[in-house]
This record gives sequence, C-alpha cells and structure tokens, in this order.
Amino acid sequence: MRNYYEQIYEYLEKLLHALIIEDKKKSFSGKKSLQILDLMLMSYMEKGKGNSIQKLIAETGLKRNDITSAVKRLTDRKMVYKATSGEDKRIKELVLTEQGETVLLESRKQEQKELFELLNEFTFNEEKAILKFLVKVDMRYREKTKETIDS
Repeated sequence: MRNYYEQIYEYLEKLLHALIIEDKKKSFSGKKSLQILDLMLMSYMEKGKGNSIQKLIAETGLKRNDITSAVKRLTDRKMVYKATSGEDKRIKELVLTEQGETVLLESRKQEQKELFELLNEFTFNEEKAILKFLVKVDMRYREKTKETIDS
C-alpha cells in the first residue's frame, strides 16, 4: 500500500459525510426541501424531455422504490408533473415544471459557483490531477456497473 491511501480514504469519508449532512439539512435546494436524489432525477428530465420511471430505473440503476419516493416528493412540491407519453399512451412520463427547471438551474449555478471558488485556490497541475482522479473513479464505477449488469 502506498503512502497516501489512508489519508485519501479518510478525506473521501469526510466528504461523503459532509454531503450526507448537507443533504439532510436540505442545503442543496435552498428552501425547496429537495434531496440530492431529487435534483439528480430532475437533471434526467431537463428541457421538456419526459422520462418514465422505467427509463429512470434503467438510466440510474436505482431501485423502483427509491425513484417512486423521490417522484412523489417532486410532484408534491410541483417540480415535475406526469404526462401521457407521445409514443405509448399507457406510459406516464415525468416532465419538469417551469418551477422545477428554475430550481434545477439555480441549484446548478450555486454548485458551480462554489466549485469554481474552490478550484480557484488550486494550481493548473493540481486541477489536472483532480480531473484525472475523477475520470478514473468514474471509469472504474462504469466498469463495475457494466460487470454487474452483464452477470
């Protein structure tokens, strides 16, 4: 094991802990009481593109129960509405409302602002190293997900 494994693990654990705490405090969506999961699902329904629950399950890999709970929260808060699919009248698609689009856009702007402020403190080479790390983590996750689906 190389020198920094323990410290990297420790700081990733702290980061995940902070994300969970912020999620529970509803800090990601301001006063809208949305969770990270809600915002993630909303991003799959951008700009008038509807998505059925079945498509969301396939695209996210989440369980139906988790998505159904989030969809209920989102419809109760008028962030999404259910519309009949243009392709198949039996299928209901979830579509962002105007309010949902606004909340998603505001949330992304705030996240981006905070990230850019943080990245401003890094050198160009440090930014490249962070990007390389994140790309590798993403690739590894996608490989594992594909292996799980294939088996």
